[in-house]
Amino acid sequence: MDVWTTLGMAMGTAWLSGINLYATVLTLGLLKRFDLVTLPGDLGVVGNWWIIGVAGLLYAIEFVADKVPAVDSVWDGIHTFIRVPAGAILAATAFASFDPSVRIIAMLVGGGVALSSHGTKAATRLAANTSPEPVSNIALSLVEDFVTVGSAILMVFHPIVILVIVVIFVIFAIWAIPKILRALRRVVDKARGMFNLNAAVKVIFVGLMTALLATSSTAASSPVAAVKAFFELLKTEKYDDLYQHLPAKMQQRITHSQFTDSVKRIGGLLTLERMDIGKVQEKGSYAVVDTVVYGKLREALKFQGELISEGRVQAQQILIKEGKDWKVISADDRVRAFFAREDPDFVKNFRLTSPRFEFKQKGKWQPFQ
Repeated sequence: MDVWTTLGMAMGTAWLSGINLYATVLTLGLLKRFDLVTLPGDLGVVGNWWIIGVAGLLYAIEFVADKVPAVDSVWDGIHTFIRVPAGAILAATAFASFDPSVRIIAMLVGGGVALSSHGTKAATRLAANTSPEPVSNIALSLVEDFVTVGSAILMVFHPIVILVIVVIFVIFAIWAIPKILRALRRVVDKARGMFNLNAAVKVIFVGLMTALLATSSTAASSPVAAVKAFFELLKTEKYDDLYQHLPAKMQQRITHSQFTDSVKRIGGLLTLERMDIGKVQEKGSYAVVDTVVYGKLREALKFQGELISEGRVQAQQILIKEGKDWKVISADDRVRAFFAREDPDFVKNFRLTSPRFEFKQKGKWQPFQ
């Protein structure tokens, strides 16, 4: 093969390796194995069945892994140390029949090309992985698979075309990667801030409501008395007593140890301070009490350059009457759905609101968006 054809194959292989190494090797290996193409230098070694088998297995794992956002980000991070060196080696392998100095140059350039494609891919996917919906991540993954296989086939039949594409892409990557990284930094900073904010205020709600159904009552004869008793048990960390006052149907959904361990873990993160009680709605065996609960994290968290330790949640406590006693149940969506199933008129009879989380920053209460 002439030098331009070899260069196109070498740089094309390095570039595709940065996107999807295993799909690249698998595609080239199958084309070589069935004598559909001639590969330059020692690249023909990818046509061995054992290499095809290993590449196929690893591609199957990657095909699943990069469809899951969290797994994909970790996978790309690890493969920074696999795709780039592999791209450099494959580029040098294509020049096996050339002078050693040429092979070294091919390895260096091939590594740079693989780094440009891998870096662009990883940064783009990481930005997509921060989105709450999985569609964009899956779509990007499928596009990458299609581009890798399609470009590998194009490369072996038209190496000069793929060389032009690689040159254009590298120029684009040099221009785009700094912008992608800046955008990604903003996304990561925002995500970190939201995580810290979530830990600073939402955990208070979780601690009060124990995520699913934190409940308490000490023979309370009124909804307000039940809510106060509930808060005092949580505030004084009498977690073992809480389970005994769960509504019977709720005890069927969680064991004593699961409930107690969950509340104790949350109690290790925050300290409850006080609770304000607002509007009370009561009808039949149900009641809804508006509350505002204040608390502090045991360890302050940093958000937007400032330590956040104080939070509050405005939430409604849903109560159910069993015998003479009122039992308090957190007003999360799952509990509402539970009551809606138990009594279709429940939602109609009460004016329900969603919890509102706030944290104190610079002396002012800021809403959690």
